[in-house]
Amino acid sequence: YPEYYLIQHAFENPEAFGQMNSKEIKRLASIADLQLLSISKSHKKLFKALASDNPWERYWALIVCSSYMKKIPQLLPVIKAIANNDNLLINKV
Repeated sequence: YPEYYLIQHAFENPEAFGQMNSKEIKRLASIADLQLLSISKSHKKLFKALASDNPWERYWALIVCSSYMKKIPQLLPVIKAIANNDNLLINKV
């Protein structure tokens, strides 16, 4: 999660926050780890994460996209749609 979210939701009891959100944190880490794979091995999972209903999955997929951008330009329309329509402001940036 980005720092601003952790300040709002985890600062008082980070251990409890981590335990309550452990499944989601594991999922988000697996999306972040897509950056470690070749684009041929990660692009399907990346497209799926970009289309997720979970804004934090989209957030991490966008971060991964920043390292792949020149390799898969077909992501650009999806990213622009997120930038224009996402309900999470950090994803619009």
